[in-house]
Amino acid sequence: MISSQQKTGASDQPNGFLLFLRGSGECAHHLTSLDWERTELGSIANWPSALKQATATMLTSKVPTLLCWGSSFIQLYNTQFEFILDGRFLQMPVLGIPAEQTFRSDWHAFSPLFTKALQGEASEWNQYKVKKGKHDALADRYFDISFIPIRDELGKVQGVSVTFADRTPVVQELKTLRSYRRNVDLMIHQAPVGICIVIGTPLRTIEVNDVFVEITGKQREDFFRLPYWDVNAEIRDVYEPISLRVIQTGQSYQAKEHRVTLIRNGIPETVYVDFVYEPLRDTEGQIIGLMIVAVDVTEKSTSKQVLEQTNEEMAAINEEMTSANEELITTNEDLEFTQHKLHISLERLTESEHQMREMVERAPFPIGVYIGKEMRITHANQAIKDVWGKGDEVIGKTYAEVLPELADQDIYPQLDHVYSTGIPFHTRNQLVVLHIEGRPRDFYFNYSFTPLRNHEGQIYGVMNTAADVTDLYQAKQKVEQSERNFYNMIQQAPVAMCLLLGPEHTVALVNDAMIDIWGKARTEVLHRPLFEALPDARKQGLEEVMAQVYNTGIPYQAIEQPVSLIRHGVPDVVYQSFVYQPYYNADGSILGVLAISVNVTEQVTARLELERVYEQSRLAKEAASLGTFDFNVLTGTLEWDRRCRELFGVPHDGPVTLEKDFKEALHPDDVDRVFWAISRAMDEERSGGIYSTVYRTITGANRQERWIKAQGKAYFDKDAKPLRLIGSVLDITDQKLHEIRIEENAEKHGRLAAIIDSTDDIIIGQTLEGYITSWNRAAERHLGYSTEEAVGKHISLIYPSSRFEEATYLASLVSEGQEVVNFETVRLDKEGNEKQLSITVSPVLDGKGQVIGSSKIARDISGQKAAEKATRRYTSRLEVLNKMIQTVAEELDLDRILQKVIAATCELTGAAFGSFFYAKKDIDGKVDLVYATSSVGTVSFTPSDIAASQAFFSGVFTDLQVNRVANTDEDPRYQSHKYLFGMPSVDFHVSSYLAVPVVSRSGEVIGGLFFGHPDPERFSSDHESLVISIAAHAAVGLDNAQLYEKVKSLNDKKDEFIGLASHELKTPLTSINGYLQILERSNQNEQHHLFLKRATLQVKKLTMLVDDLLDVSKIEAGKLKLTLVDFDLLNTIKEAIDLVALNSNKHHITFKTTAESCVVKADSHRIEQVMLNLLTNAIKYAPGKTAIEVSLLISDSDVLVGVKDFGIGIPIDKQDTIFSRFYRIEENTQNISGLGMGLFLSHEIITRHQGKIWVDSVLGHGSTFWFSLPLNSE
Repeated sequence: MISSQQKTGASDQPNGFLLFLRGSGECAHHLTSLDWERTELGSIANWPSALKQATATMLTSKVPTLLCWGSSFIQLYNTQFEFILDGRFLQMPVLGIPAEQTFRSDWHAFSPLFTKALQGEASEWNQYKVKKGKHDALADRYFDISFIPIRDELGKVQGVSVTFADRTPVVQELKTLRSYRRNVDLMIHQAPVGICIVIGTPLRTIEVNDVFVEITGKQREDFFRLPYWDVNAEIRDVYEPISLRVIQTGQSYQAKEHRVTLIRNGIPETVYVDFVYEPLRDTEGQIIGLMIVAVDVTEKSTSKQVLEQTNEEMAAINEEMTSANEELITTNEDLEFTQHKLHISLERLTESEHQMREMVERAPFPIGVYIGKEMRITHANQAIKDVWGKGDEVIGKTYAEVLPELADQDIYPQLDHVYSTGIPFHTRNQLVVLHIEGRPRDFYFNYSFTPLRNHEGQIYGVMNTAADVTDLYQAKQKVEQSERNFYNMIQQAPVAMCLLLGPEHTVALVNDAMIDIWGKARTEVLHRPLFEALPDARKQGLEEVMAQVYNTGIPYQAIEQPVSLIRHGVPDVVYQSFVYQPYYNADGSILGVLAISVNVTEQVTARLELERVYEQSRLAKEAASLGTFDFNVLTGTLEWDRRCRELFGVPHDGPVTLEKDFKEALHPDDVDRVFWAISRAMDEERSGGIYSTVYRTITGANRQERWIKAQGKAYFDKDAKPLRLIGSVLDITDQKLHEIRIEENAEKHGRLAAIIDSTDDIIIGQTLEGYITSWNRAAERHLGYSTEEAVGKHISLIYPSSRFEEATYLASLVSEGQEVVNFETVRLDKEGNEKQLSITVSPVLDGKGQVIGSSKIARDISGQKAAEKATRRYTSRLEVLNKMIQTVAEELDLDRILQKVIAATCELTGAAFGSFFYAKKDIDGKVDLVYATSSVGTVSFTPSDIAASQAFFSGVFTDLQVNRVANTDEDPRYQSHKYLFGMPSVDFHVSSYLAVPVVSRSGEVIGGLFFGHPDPERFSSDHESLVISIAAHAAVGLDNAQLYEKVKSLNDKKDEFIGLASHELKTPLTSINGYLQILERSNQNEQHHLFLKRATLQVKKLTMLVDDLLDVSKIEAGKLKLTLVDFDLLNTIKEAIDLVALNSNKHHITFKTTAESCVVKADSHRIEQVMLNLLTNAIKYAPGKTAIEVSLLISDSDVLVGVKDFGIGIPIDKQDTIFSRFYRIEENTQNISGLGMGLFLSHEIITRHQGKIWVDSVLGHGSTFWFSLPLNSE
C-alpha cells in the first residue's frame, strides 16, 4: 500500500499531472484518475524510473500499445489502444488490472508469450482475431501482436510491452481476393465455353475446364503433366506459330468455325471450333501466357452445310476475355505473404542514453531520434536504417545529410514545424521516395513526428516513428484493380453475363451481350430487381432456380433452355445455355448470383430446322424410292440402306463390300467409268468432292438391268485426304430417256431483287404496250441509261429502226403466253452503239393467270460472237495445218508433198497465188528445179517463165532470209529488177508478197515458198511465223522423200543382187552335191567316209541358206506362190520331227496332241519348211538342253501348233522384232550361226495362209513358238 503522505505528494503536482505524463493528453487523465494504490504498482509518484520511462514512451507512441508490468502483468495503455477499447473488441476492463483477466478466453495461448518475454525473449502472434459480439454490428478485427521485454537500469526484465498492429484491412483484402479468385474459378469451370489458361516457355496449362477437355478429347491429367503443344501435337504445326505471334505482339487472335482435325479419344475427328487466343499479362503489363477460349460449333457448321446456307452463322463466342484471371492469380500469390509484420517493441527506456538507445534499437518498427534545429541523428534503430538502406554511419549526421533525396518531398518542413511548434505530425499512406543502393524506390508509410521535451518541458528534438505499409497499400490497390478487372471482364466477356445481388436479385452489373438477350434498354434493368425489370420472364421456373442457387450455393446449369421474353417490344422465344453460380463475399457468405448465358437460338433453330429437313428428306427419299450409301475410305466399310440393297440385288441385311456386292453388280461396260468417277471424287482439288454418275446394274437370277443415277459427296481431312463418300442412288430406268426439269418459283421478292441487281445479265420488265417497268443495274452498265432515264419510256428506246417489227413479233408471242428462249438480236446503247444480245422473254402473269407484261433477260454476247468467229478461224487454220503436217510426215511422194503444202499454205495465208519451188538432186548430184503452184479464183499463175530464170530462185531463196514486202510500189528495189528480186510475171499487179526459204537439216536451201496478192499489206508477221513453221516441216518431208527414193533404189538393187547370186550359187551347189554322193558310194576308208559325210551335211546347209535367200527374194518381188491342197497336218509335223531327229540324235522331241488327224488346206511344203525352221531353232538356241516339246490343238475355227524349247529364252523387248528380215539377237548368240531369215520366212508363209505366228518366252527359261492356221479355208 502507498502511504497517505505519498498520495498527498502526488496531488501536489501541477494540475494533478506528473511531469513524465506531460503532453500525453486524455490518456494521462485516465491514468491519474485510477487509484493505483489498490494495485501492485502503488502510487504513480513512487513508480520505478524504468516504469515511468516506459509509460512516457508508450503514451507518445502512435502504435496501439499495452504496457504490462510486474509478475501479475498490471496493464497500462496509450491513446491508440483506446480505439480498440472504444470499438468494444475487448469486452473486459483493461487499465490497472492483470492481463490474465483481460485475455481470459485466450490466456492459455497468451500466457506462454508473456512468460517468454519475462525471460528476455521477444515473440509475436500474427493475425489474432477479435470476434465481434453476437449482437454487435461491427465486423471482426485482426491484429499482429508483439511481446517485447522491458528492462530496468540493471538489465532485469520488469515488464512486457504489447503492441498491436491492425491487420484487418490486409486480411479483408486477402479474403476479398480469395472470394474473387473463387468466383473466377467457378466462372471458368462452369462456363458453357471451353477455357484453358497456359503460361511459361514452353506453354504449360495452369487451368482448364471440362468443356475444353471435352472439345479436345484429351485426358485432363495430360494437360497438367505435359507441355500444352505436346498434348495437342496433331495441331501444333498450324496453331503454335499463331500462339507465339499473340505472345510477341500482344494482339488477340480469333477464328470462327475453324475446321480442325483432332485426335479425340484416340480417333481422328474433324470438328469446327470458334476460338480466341487472348494474351495474359502480369501486374506490370508483361505478357506471361495465353487464355484460350473455344466453342465447339461442329453441329452448327454441319447444319449450315446440309441446309445449304439457309441459316445465318451462329454468333461466334470469340470476343476478347480480359486479363483478370492472371492478375487474380498473381495477386493471390503475392498477398499470401503480406508485408513484413510490424513488430512494435518498446524497450526499457531509462533516463540514461544507453537504455534509450537499447529500447529504440530493439523496436520492430522504425524509430529515429533527431536532436536540435539541424535534426542531428542521435538514435536510429535497425528497422529505420533498413528502411533507409543505410548503416551505422548515419549516427551523428543530420537528417538532410543522410536523406538528401527528401528535400523536395515536404518532409523537412514537417520536421521543422514539429520542432518549432511542439505540435506532433501524423500521416497515413504517405508516398516517400528513398534511394536504396543508388536507385530511387517508392515506399508508403504511416509515420509520426513527435516533439521531445526535457525535464523543463523544452523541445530539444523530434522522435520519428513509422510503419512501412507499402505492401498493404499496393495490395489494396491490386484488390481495387482486381475488382475493376472483374467488372471489366463481365463487360467484355464474349458471353452474356450479369451480377445479381441480394435475395431480390438486383441487377448490379450487366454486359451488352446479356442486354441483347433481354431485349431491354440498360436503364430499364440496371439497379432493379431482375424479375421486376423482366416481368415477362416470370413463371418459367427461373425464379425458383435462382433462389435455390442464392440460398444453397449450389450452381445450376441449363442447356438450350427456351425462355419467353418481350424483346424490343416484340414477344420472342430465346434459347439459352446458361449457368447460375453463387457470388461470394470475402467471408464466404453469398452476396448474389453470377449469371453466364449463351444465346443458342440460332443453333437450336438450325438443329430443329435440320431435323425437319432430315425428316422431309427421309419422307422424300421414301417417296422417291431413293437408296443411300456411306463408304468409309479409312476402313473400307460400305453401308447400304434397304432400297440400295434392293437396287443391287442384295437380299440379306449383313455386311456388304465394294468388290463383291457393288462391283459385281455393275454392268461390265460401266465398271471402269464408275470407278473412275469414284476416284475423281476422292481428289478434292479436281472435283471438289462431288460424285455424280449414271450406270447400269445387272442383278437377280433373271439378270435384270436397271439404270441407276448416283450422287454424293466426299469428305476430307485437313490434308485433303478422303475420309468418307456419302450419297444416294435412284432407279431412273423409266426416266432415262425423259429428263425432267423442275422449276422452283418460291424465291422471295427481296432475294430475287438482289439477284437481279447483282447479276451481269440485263433484266428488263415491260407492259404489253411496251413501256419499261423495271431496269436493273446490269442494264444501266451495258446500255448506258439510268433507271430514272429508262423506266416509263417505250422499249423502242433501245431498238434499232430496222428491228421495230421484231418488237411487235415478240410482243405477240408473249401475249399468247409463249416463252422465247436464247433469241439472238441487236440493241442500241445510249451512245448509239450496237450490242449483240441473247435474250429470253417470259410472260408475266397476274393473280388470275392473265398476261400483263413480259420479263426480258438479255446477255451481252458481243465478246462471245467475236470469240466464236476467232475460234472458228483458228480451228480451221489449225485443222488445215495439222492435216498438212500429217501429210508431210506420212507422204513420201515428192510431187504430192509439194502440191499439198502449197495448197494448204495459200489457204492459211489468204494469198492470191503461191508456188513451192524445190531444187531436186539426183544420185549423181545433178539439180533439177521442180515446183507446184496454187491460185485463188480466176488468177492465172504459172512459174514456167520463172523456172526458166535461175536468177529468181537464187535471188530470192539462197540467202536464207525471209522476204516480206508490204507494197512493191513503194520499194525502190523492185522498180528495175523485178525478176531478180522475186517479182513474178502474173496477170495482175503484185502489190505484196511473202517469200520463205526451205532449209534442209544440213542448213542448205533446198527450196522456197512464194506467195503474192494484188492488195498491199496482206501478209503479217503471224503469216510469216506460220509459213516459217510450215517450211521447217516441209523440209523434213522433202528430206524424207529424197531419202526414201534413195533407199528404194538401193533396196531394188540389193534384191536384184540377191536373186542373181542365189541363182548363180544354186547350180554349182547341185554339182558339188552330186559329186559328193558319187564319192560316197565308192569304197573309201572309214575316215574318208566321215569327211564326205560332213562335207555333204555342210553342202545341205549351204543349199538351205541359198533356198532361203531365193525365197526372200521371191517374197520381196511378190513372186512367192503357194500351192494349196488338202493334207493331214498331223503327218507333216511327224515327218518334220523324224527328219530333224535323224540329223540330231542327241535331242528328244515329244509330240503332244489328242487329235487323230488334222486336215488343212495349205501348201504342205511351206508348212513343213516352217516346222523345220522352228525345230532347228529350238535345237540351235537351247545348247546343253535335249528336250523339245511339240503340241497341236484344234478349235472350231483354227489349228494351233507350238514348238517349245528350254534354252536361253528371248528378252521381252526383242519378241516383237525377231520376225523381221535378217534380224538376230546379239546377246548370248555370238557363237550360234544363222542369217536371221528363218523366222522372217516362217512369218511370211504363215501370214500368207491367213494365220498368225508369235512367241511366248521367259529369259533363261526357254521359248515356245506358236502358229495358227485356219481350218476349212478357201
